[in-house]
Amino acid sequence: MNTIRTFFMTVLAAYLVNVGFYTPAMAAVSTTTYMYAIADTFVIEPGAGATSTGAGADYNYGGAGSLSVAASTASQQKGEFIALLKFDFSSLVGQEVSNISLTVNLSDGNKSAGGLFNYPGSNGSFDISWFGSDWIEGSGHPLGMSTSGITFNSLESLLIADPAELLNTEIFSRSAIGSNSYSLTITDALAEAVDAGEIITLMLSATAGSEVAFNLTGNNNAMVSVTTIPEPATLALLVAGSIILKRRL
Repeated sequence: MNTIRTFFMTVLAAYLVNVGFYTPAMAAVSTTTYMYAIADTFVIEPGAGATSTGAGADYNYGGAGSLSVAASTASQQKGEFIALLKFDFSSLVGQEVSNISLTVNLSDGNKSAGGLFNYPGSNGSFDISWFGSDWIEGSGHPLGMSTSGITFNSLESLLIADPAELLNTEIFSRSAIGSNSYSLTITDALAEAVDAGEIITLMLSATAGSEVAFNLTGNNNAMVSVTTIPEPATLALLVAGSIILKRRL
């Protein structure tokens, strides 16, 4: 369907170029939209070094103020931690995406929360993937366990039905804590999801074989910046419409 629509828009744009209603320079017009996460959390599969009674693959952590990404092989072996960031792209329906960047505030682990997290963190690589299935944030936290909302085990089930698509592999360095931005690879599937205005989750997890461990600020603090270019035919129709309206006036 998207291919057919693109074909007809291209034909229409070519016609409007021919009659002088549209010029290639118009395509250079771009807009950047900034959006904060509408939900965030992390999930855990406890490891051999887990000492907190609040660590569990069936526990929810949607009410925690800090998120974590860690490999099960990180130095303290607290377990595998995966961070989930949910964004609503409904305001970008029909837009052609030229760039998506994720900005997060990273820290060198976290020594609070009853020893749940790795501290200090450790250098290594991590993956940024995306999927479209929805999930419930929940309100659990390390000192107030809850099984309501997304958990490590329910995430596994969700990803069997809707596998995540890898976008980037990045490097965490303990010397580069603070605000970090990552320009994401825009796959065809991701571009179509944005064009359709879907709710999208970005998933941060340790790369296979990595021993990475770090934390990032939760409370919907993560942000994406999305640069879009109006599709040629859409922009051309707007121009043509304004010209027709002018002539009538």
